[in-house]
Amino acid sequence: MLAACESRAAASGGDEIGARAALDDMWSHVWAGPVLPGEVQVDEDQALAQTAAILATLEDPASEEFARRAVDAHRAAGHTTNLGGSYNALARSYLCRAEPDPERAAAATRSASEAVGDQRTSWVVGPAAQTWQRLDTRWRSLPAVRDLGELVAAAQRPALPAGADV
Repeated sequence: MLAACESRAAASGGDEIGARAALDDMWSHVWAGPVLPGEVQVDEDQALAQTAAILATLEDPASEEFARRAVDAHRAAGHTTNLGGSYNALARSYLCRAEPDPERAAAATRSASEAVGDQRTSWVVGPAAQTWQRLDTRWRSLPAVRDLGELVAAAQRPALPAGADV
C-alpha cells in the first residue's frame, strides 16, 4: 500500500518517472494470501484500481484498460466503494483518449456516484465532482454533462449541517 500511496503522490506532483517506479514496486508486491489482521494488503483487484487511478492522473490512455478490469473485478466482488473509485478512474480515462469522450466520462462518473448510493463516500464523491468540473469547462452544452452536474450537486454535503452550532 505504501508503494501505491507513493505512486499517487508522485503522479499528483507531476513526477511521472517516480509514479511509474512506485507502480512497478506495488505490482511486484501484490498480495495473494489470506487477509491478515492489522495489515493493508494490495491484492490484484486493488492493484488494478490503483494503477487505473494513477495512470489517469498521468493522463496515460493505458488507464482505460486497467479501469475496465478494476470495475469488472469490484463489481464481481460487490465492493461498492472500490467500484465507485474505479468508475471515477474509468471516467478520467475517457478524457485521456486522443479524442476525449465526454459523454462516456459523464456516464462513468454517474456510475461512480450510483455505486456508493446514499453513502456519499467522500473519496468517490469528491473526484466525481472534479471530473464534472473538468467536463463542464469544455462540454457544458452536452445534456449528459448538465445532468451530471445536478447529480454531483445533490451528492455534495457540507461538513456541518446548516444552522449547526459550533
